[in-house]
Formats: sequence, structure tokens, C-alpha cells
Amino acid sequence: MTRQTYDTTLTAEHLYSGTYDTWNVTLKRNGKTRTLLYRMGPGHHGAEPTLYHVLTSLKMDATYGASFEEWCGDLGYVTDSRRAYDLYLDCRQSEIESIEFFGAEVWDKIVNDENYE
Repeated sequence: MTRQTYDTTLTAEHLYSGTYDTWNVTLKRNGKTRTLLYRMGPGHHGAEPTLYHVLTSLKMDATYGASFEEWCGDLGYVTDSRRAYDLYLDCRQSEIESIEFFGAEVWDKIVNDENYE
């Protein structure tokens, strides 16, 4: 199956292993750079993350413009949880950074690309 790359390159530096393998991932596209921590479970046996892994993760973390209450309802969190609210804010911030990095049009294509599920 052919996957679009969205003119994006990925480099990954392995930071440490433990419960998760933690990577410092750098995305580059059109002169922009975005660096983030990326964690993979032990089932990946230290394998380096691919662009597919990272884009799928960013897409899964997106809030799609949902309010906190809607987001909680979709994911089964209670709305009076401070931890849930902090997670929501983290997901929303990641989505904002993704939109800024890729541009709204390309981010929309990634979000709607069924190859990234």
C-alpha cells in the first residue's frame, strides 16, 4: 500500500528504553521543523518509529475541535477530572502545533486519509 508522505521527513533519536521506548522525533517539511517526544510500547522491540507511526499518533490525539465535554464523552472521561482536562489541553495543543506545522489544508488531508488509522 502506498502512503503519502506529505513532503515530510522524519529523523528519530532513541533516548531510552523502559516500559516504553522513548524517541526524540524531528519532522521536517517546507523549511519547518517540529520536534516531539514519541513513545512506543515494548511490543515494538526498540524498532525505530516511522513517519506512518508518528502521523497516525498525531491524528489519534487530535480533538477535531471538540469541546472538553464532547471530548470526555467520546473517550469515556468524566468532566470533573483535572487529569482529563490536562490531557484534553495537551491533545488540543498538539493539534494546534500540527495545523501550524502542516498547514490547515494538509492537516485536513492527513486527518481524512484512511491510510492513517
